[in-house]
Amino acid sequence: MRAALSAIEHAHDAFAERTGLLTGTLRIGVVNGTANTRIPTCAAALHRAHPGVRITMVDGTSRTLIESVHARELDLAVAVSEVAPLPGELDSITVMMDEVVAVAVSGGFPHASGVSWPDLAGRPIISYTHESALAELIDAARADHQIDLMCVTNDPLLHVAMARQGAGIALTAASMLPATAPAASDKDDRPDGCRDPDELDVRHFNPPLTLRKRLIWRRDADSSPAVRAFLNQVSKSDA
Repeated sequence: MRAALSAIEHAHDAFAERTGLLTGTLRIGVVNGTANTRIPTCAAALHRAHPGVRITMVDGTSRTLIESVHARELDLAVAVSEVAPLPGELDSITVMMDEVVAVAVSGGFPHASGVSWPDLAGRPIISYTHESALAELIDAARADHQIDLMCVTNDPLLHVAMARQGAGIALTAASMLPATAPAASDKDDRPDGCRDPDELDVRHFNPPLTLRKRLIWRRDADSSPAVRAFLNQVSKSDA
């Protein structure tokens, strides 16, 4: 009897997926920068295909969102996990490549291009709180090099605003920089008086400090029709 009921339920779910009659709520955890991934496009496509599915997006840090997916409090999450491995019950797909860069006011770096950890010694640093997965990535990369964290916040816009005011050097996600910020400075040979005080210098680490924003879910959660439908949209966007 149980097997028969399960087969009927599965057939009902499959029919609902094909006909766009899926209903319910899909709970997705999101970190800063999710707007720059393909998740909004996939969510919109899901709504067009299945208008009965409501999507609730919950802000948080990567660590807490991953824990919430593991505990079944969220169906999916967009998060970063570069240092700590994901629990074995979780699966993931990369939805965006990003990197941590160093940002300062114009003329804030001693060299023409690039930045290294010794360049940051003794300089005031603006970056993420210890709850952030990007802070874990930065700590792992800098190894024994000490940095002076003068301000920590998980808001990348505040990182840039503080750097623009000359408060220090921001270590932040490149995807969150203003569109007008240069990817690398090629104007350091200009006299100081010719520089725009509001201009930002953006430097890449060597080697690059890259990270992946990943869509994460429980391996057994793809049996949920709504989760499966969303993952199908993500798969289509990757084609």
